[in-house]
Amino acid sequence: MQKDFTLNEFKVESTFHRNGSPVFYDPCRKIFILATPEEEVRQAFVRYLEFVLGVPQGMMDTEVPMTHFKKGAQGRADIIGYYADNKKENLPLFLVECKSQNVPLTDDVLDQCIRYDTNVCSSGHLFITNGVETSFFSMDKDGKTYRLCNQLPDYAQMLQGEGMAMVPEGEAFKFEPPVFADRTSKTGLKLPLEECWIGKGSRKEHHGYLMNLVALIQRDEDAPILPMRLRCGTVIECGFRNTVFGNAAGGIWPGDYRYFILEDNNHDNQIISLCVLGKCFGDENPHFPKSGGQTMLIVAVDDFDKRHNSLQLDLDRFVTETPKCIEIWHDGTLTAGKRGATSRSDVIAFIQKEESWLVNNGRIDLGRLPNDRYALWKDTGDFLERVLCYAIVRDKFRRQVPMS
Repeated sequence: MQKDFTLNEFKVESTFHRNGSPVFYDPCRKIFILATPEEEVRQAFVRYLEFVLGVPQGMMDTEVPMTHFKKGAQGRADIIGYYADNKKENLPLFLVECKSQNVPLTDDVLDQCIRYDTNVCSSGHLFITNGVETSFFSMDKDGKTYRLCNQLPDYAQMLQGEGMAMVPEGEAFKFEPPVFADRTSKTGLKLPLEECWIGKGSRKEHHGYLMNLVALIQRDEDAPILPMRLRCGTVIECGFRNTVFGNAAGGIWPGDYRYFILEDNNHDNQIISLCVLGKCFGDENPHFPKSGGQTMLIVAVDDFDKRHNSLQLDLDRFVTETPKCIEIWHDGTLTAGKRGATSRSDVIAFIQKEESWLVNNGRIDLGRLPNDRYALWKDTGDFLERVLCYAIVRDKFRRQVPMS
């Protein structure tokens, strides 16, 4: 029996209209619902649950308010599946969180689903889907942890608790680093995951140093020794999270980020995250036509309930390569939200005043990384210090740019 879900295969064509707008007929609530991208995914997944996973239509409900289960609870569950206990009462068996296709399934989406599941007294079974990707999580034996499962179970398996093999802890995401063989030859560097990280527009001769930087950020075995004292503060914690950040142009950058919790010199804490990601290429994204597909170093900052890219550094442009090392730099390009692009010379002058050690020959010096072996955090502290401090001072500049 097929277990995979894709939006196109289970898509519900809207054949109804209300007030001139297309609507879907929701078979669970027996009402019309405005046809939106998220509703399209929700209605398709309802069909998938019924016709593929065998969930009886009468055992599903959509857009269920959390107040049905807990007084004062916020939010609505996209889909809840039920089972009948010995008293013939319908009790929650699973929850589904649906997103539109352009919303990545980050840790935030899973956390939202877990919060809802807590409100319904822990069904223990969670689906998250955006019509492109779908994941299923089941409660571990400890009764506290939700673990990713290898496949999507059907209704009978969920009822019996069978057929839900969990992914071993630590293997949900496993980075396979490049292998340095004959580093003097570009063909000596095996790049098993280059298509996952490197933009389609990046030149092949850049792939070696690009994957070395990816490996530095993503390898579990290597981490900075903490606490790490920097000129802009002290790094007190680091780890990984799957999340998404946006920029002023409306683009989104989902990925597996290595984050650093920093206590700055004002004793405020900040979270700064790093990831290497490829831009969309050509006309892959209609909102950004003719995109070059370069590989970018994303440096993102969390500011309470807001998060944004402080720096999107083009690693095909702002890297000088030698056989022994690469030098990473930047020209000061900066966009200050709706205020638009700012003068690079103004940015450089500000950084020269605030953190003069970051400026070298009229440009921002972001340090060096080895190019003939693996880059390890123990010998790349200068790079980390420069990148984190540059992110902080860039945001300081943004806050001081007057509104036009």
